[in-house]
Amino acid sequence: MQTETHDQTLPPDSPALLRQTDQILARIHILLGDQGIRPNEVQQQMLASHIKAMVWRSHSGEPLPEVDLSLFEEISPPLAASRRARGGLPPPSARYNPACSRTTCW
Repeated sequence: MQTETHDQTLPPDSPALLRQTDQILARIHILLGDQGIRPNEVQQQMLASHIKAMVWRSHSGEPLPEVDLSLFEEISPPLAASRRARGGLPPPSARYNPACSRTTCW
């Protein structure tokens, strides 16, 4: 799959997208380090994969798949309330909105 961005075709493994991914990951690792968080090798690989996909989607316009809100059912109420307060979880009454492109569109 390829995307049209700024009058050039960018495949998912293009140097420009990989460079942008690396820049974002570097900033994330600084933020994690500031909080004393040291991801292990597997966590780093998973994070890199997710960030690469997000960068690709930001250029391709490919939407995320529908969110299965039942995945949040096992989160404890205090943790869920804390995450909602910081914008990390949708409210309990949330419904997925496929027309929304923002990460906080619930």
